[in-house]
Amino acid sequence: MKSAHGRRGEERPLLSPMDISSDDVNVFSVASSADTIRIGNKNEQQAHPLKGPTAAACSTNGTAPKNDDNNTNSEAHHHHGTGTVLETALNSAKTCLGTGTLALPYAASQGGYLFNVLGLILISLWNLWSVKRLIHCGELVRELHGDQSQVHQQRQGDRARHKSRTSRHRRTGSSMRKLYRGMITDANINDDEVQWSEEIIIAEQQCPPEGTSTYGRVAWYALGPIGLHTMDVALLVLLLGVVIAYEDAIISFIRETPVTTGSAALDSLATVLIIAPLTCVEDLHFLSKTSALGIFIIFFSFAVIFAYGLIENGLGGIWDVSWDDMWPNSLTGAANWFGITVFGFGAVPITFNLMESMQDPKGMPRATEIALWIVGSTYAVIGNGIGILFKPSVPEFKSDVLQELPDSSWIPTMIRVAMSLVLTITAPILLVPCAEIIEGKLVMIDLEHTPKYRVLIRFGMCFFCASIACIMPSFVHIISFIGSFCVVLTSFVFPPLLHLALLRKKILETEGVRLFKRSNKELGRFAQQEDEKERYWQTTARVDAVLLVSGTIVCLLASFVTFFDLIRAS
Repeated sequence: MKSAHGRRGEERPLLSPMDISSDDVNVFSVASSADTIRIGNKNEQQAHPLKGPTAAACSTNGTAPKNDDNNTNSEAHHHHGTGTVLETALNSAKTCLGTGTLALPYAASQGGYLFNVLGLILISLWNLWSVKRLIHCGELVRELHGDQSQVHQQRQGDRARHKSRTSRHRRTGSSMRKLYRGMITDANINDDEVQWSEEIIIAEQQCPPEGTSTYGRVAWYALGPIGLHTMDVALLVLLLGVVIAYEDAIISFIRETPVTTGSAALDSLATVLIIAPLTCVEDLHFLSKTSALGIFIIFFSFAVIFAYGLIENGLGGIWDVSWDDMWPNSLTGAANWFGITVFGFGAVPITFNLMESMQDPKGMPRATEIALWIVGSTYAVIGNGIGILFKPSVPEFKSDVLQELPDSSWIPTMIRVAMSLVLTITAPILLVPCAEIIEGKLVMIDLEHTPKYRVLIRFGMCFFCASIACIMPSFVHIISFIGSFCVVLTSFVFPPLLHLALLRKKILETEGVRLFKRSNKELGRFAQQEDEKERYWQTTARVDAVLLVSGTIVCLLASFVTFFDLIRAS
């Protein structure tokens, strides 16, 4: 079966950090955290506690075996990346500081400046808790399903030894005896082959599909195939939404420059004619070389914006801020603030990708904490700083901050053109995994031997995104809806849900182990240890349940409000 996440034998995480490891990974990140994707890894089969080396993995990339002294594939022998805690924190922070930051002043003006600061702290803590839940989910998966690949490998070895042993019986005896033994042996081998095949098929059904990302693998073991398919749909909508937002941004940027055709539809069509052919290219490594350019353009843009605000208004905006500017003026304003802000945090979906890049994965919580405080502080400075600085001339932002720059100056024009170019180059990197998700579901079509269907799918997706962008030309409203719906699902709903599901399985397994303890003394020691764990698990489960309900309610409410505001703005 073709993977929903990539080609056969290839794992392509849909959300991954920029430059996770300078030796192993090439990634492109000029957009917000929700639109960052790995596009290459020369050590793709590198071992990992949830992946395992190819030789030890079950035929559908099952998890690695449990850790024991005699297991050469144990976690102690896994080769991780080379990243330190600080390097991982900086890489995680860089994935967040992308194109979505252009909407932060709009979010701050909608949500209120004091509310913005308090909300950033709360969202940072929420992201940190979700990351810790996913890390523990990975540990639970190893404890519950870590022996799948070991069992499958042992079965294959036993089957090979059985064939070798039965084949030796034919070397002695008369011709008639050889014939008789051959008939009996072949019959036994055929029966054994059927039995082994059935057992292997059962083992393979207990493993996620080939090429599944680590996050998807956790979803598979927690909720089964429906969990993985739900994750696929959420990621598909997320990435398509980001591409649509890119198209909106490109159209709005080009409209204020001399390179425009004068028609939004023609401008969008021109970008499609560039993006669509790039989505059909086999290797997108060359696009990763422009990642540094994208980050430079974003920081240069904000330097120009701050300078322009100081020249235009000075520090007068500080005295114009009132108490009413500190809080949301409506539910719609609060929902737009929430969606844009959440869109800018990407610590949760890339948790496992970052862990794989670290020399010591146990430092992931600390690295995430550092990254979140860096991102939160930067967002507070950008959102509140630009919002207050432009207060005298722009009482309330209506769109991204580039729309407030003058049209006559050549520096803003160059920034708009450069940003349009960067977004045009980034879009194919996001569309390729979208196409692979769809192609992975079309099992009735042989895409390997009929590439024309692959081309049609990818060109069709490009035209679909361009059409939606023309119908809904609002960059800030689209990323607000995408953040409220897809990012909240992958960051705040799935982690506690998966953790609760795996924790329930672990508790049931523990109760089963109690029944097989032979002595009261042995049972007493085991029960005392497990009771302490269960008390901790129950406390954690209560917190997870509260966050799951809260995340679901916020997701539904914010998605509903931002969607209708998007329709109204269109």
